[in-house]
Amino acid sequence: MIKISTSQGLEFVQQHGQSILDASIEAGYPILHSCRSGRCGLCKAKLVAGDTQCYRREELPAALCQDQWILTCSRTALSDVELELGAGQPMPLAKAVKLPCVIRQLSESGPDSLLVSLQLPLVCRTRYQPGQRLCVLNAAGVSGTYQVAAVLPEQRQIQLQLARRSDSALQHYWFAEAKIDDVLTLLGPLASEVAAGAD
Repeated sequence: MIKISTSQGLEFVQQHGQSILDASIEAGYPILHSCRSGRCGLCKAKLVAGDTQCYRREELPAALCQDQWILTCSRTALSDVELELGAGQPMPLAKAVKLPCVIRQLSESGPDSLLVSLQLPLVCRTRYQPGQRLCVLNAAGVSGTYQVAAVLPEQRQIQLQLARRSDSALQHYWFAEAKIDDVLTLLGPLASEVAAGAD
């Protein structure tokens, strides 16, 4: 196993051939991401020490590549690695919680936007806040990072306001396949602080 450490002081392990991003998700410390295909750049990190191998095309400006920036969704570590996460990459101070949830509401809130209400389990002790980021995984294992738009504590629900984006890995699922009572997995919150702005 290979050890990955970050500038935030977190450490997790990566299995041989696994992407750095997938290792962070599996460990409960997910690096913010969206497309998982080397295009959006949200999961970028600066390689401070160690060796990695690119196994998927990375769309990064040449200047960033020359300055040792990588996309964690497109790289696997070949040795122990130290990363400096990109600007705007909040990481949890405590391990994120992995929970099942159920879609309770899907309603169009505009021509290219969707309001999603997710039912949390009775045993959920995590208190989510608007602005926190979560990783959402569907049954096929496709994931994306989203910001909590609202919290409905009496109903044990959180709401996500989703915009139709071409770079979102869950784009097709949300706008064409998702239905009431679908079971998803939440991982988060991803940050100790409340993020500013909305997705």
